[in-house]
Amino acid sequence: LGLGWLVFAFGAFTSDFWVVEAYPLLSAFTNPHFPLGLALLLWLLTLPGLYGEIRLQGWLADWKAGGAALLLSILSPFGIVIALLILSGVLIWELAEQMATDRRETGSGFSFPIALAAPVCKRLSYRLTWVAIFGLPVVMYDTWVTRVDPQLAAWNAQNITLTPPASDVLLALSPALLLALPGAWRVIRLQECYGRVLLVWALISAILIYIPLGLQRRFLMGLYVPLVGLAVYGLEVLTVRYSIRFARWAAVLALGLALPTSLLILSAGMLGVQTHDPAFYLTQSEAQALGWLKANTPTDALVLAAPETGLLIPARTGRRVIYGHPFETVNAEAEKALVEKFFQSDLPSPSDFLKQEQVDYLFYGPRERSFGSLPDLINLSKVYATGVPGVDEVIIYQVIGDR
Repeated sequence: LGLGWLVFAFGAFTSDFWVVEAYPLLSAFTNPHFPLGLALLLWLLTLPGLYGEIRLQGWLADWKAGGAALLLSILSPFGIVIALLILSGVLIWELAEQMATDRRETGSGFSFPIALAAPVCKRLSYRLTWVAIFGLPVVMYDTWVTRVDPQLAAWNAQNITLTPPASDVLLALSPALLLALPGAWRVIRLQECYGRVLLVWALISAILIYIPLGLQRRFLMGLYVPLVGLAVYGLEVLTVRYSIRFARWAAVLALGLALPTSLLILSAGMLGVQTHDPAFYLTQSEAQALGWLKANTPTDALVLAAPETGLLIPARTGRRVIYGHPFETVNAEAEKALVEKFFQSDLPSPSDFLKQEQVDYLFYGPRERSFGSLPDLINLSKVYATGVPGVDEVIIYQVIGDR
């Protein structure tokens, strides 16, 4: 990863510790759609048939690209936008070069059609078209529905994911970024399309992550990948300009500087596993209670639980919660505050809260107990209990009467 370990000891938490979109290692630690989306994006940009292979392979590759684009648009609409912009940028680069070459050789004043007919430009334009046909409809639908549906519009309004400050990003992307700079210079001089893909990807992402949108951080998706690829070109520059021994030492130094952040992340995960941290583990009672909830409650039941439990209930049972995922819950901050106040017995009328929110079940386990005692309520009926009282007991109550 990056150099975030240099400031970690001083309490700073740079983006190479938490921005999962940018780093394959962090993506592998989170939801499966992050690494899968990144893999699909890479596949679209490197799939055989893109740079002038024989026609049969090209058509087969285009169909594969269309399927990959459709899946990517469902998993990560931002990935489709990035793919289209990268392919467009490389195509413009190739067209400009072909036109310049044609003018030098033929003296033609307008050589765009000839340039577009060049094998590389033709394949790029085919790939761009197929990705747009299969990927854009889902992106357009997502954009439309988040504007017209009131609930999705409210969710989208709070879905703010800003890019960290530039100083943070520069530190978090180094030392790969430092080697990528001479690598970018070498790519500009080479006639090699895959190097251009890496450079265009890095440049487009650098622009997108600071455009005035509330979702700018999403465009960091996989940014570490092109920087590492350009860093390899940078090592080639060092080899040519100095020596292979110098380049090897530079590679070892870069690896040594990047490893500590990775080791800190891996160590934190291992420590959490070894200590059975609640962020990693359910208690046996919680697991049993969630199983009961799934098997014995209606599929549309609304469950009140502490914020941490609310994150687990939809995934483990399919039931709804008042507050769960911080980005997926509408009015997340307000709902989280109300839930915490309920379990802290800090609401003026807990019964009115249950009625107003139309709660069907109340989940009360160790995470809920950590907030305090359950408020006195007469409209609750205990329907399930498991575990040792005062230790790991979990009780599920059903809200009865007029909610």
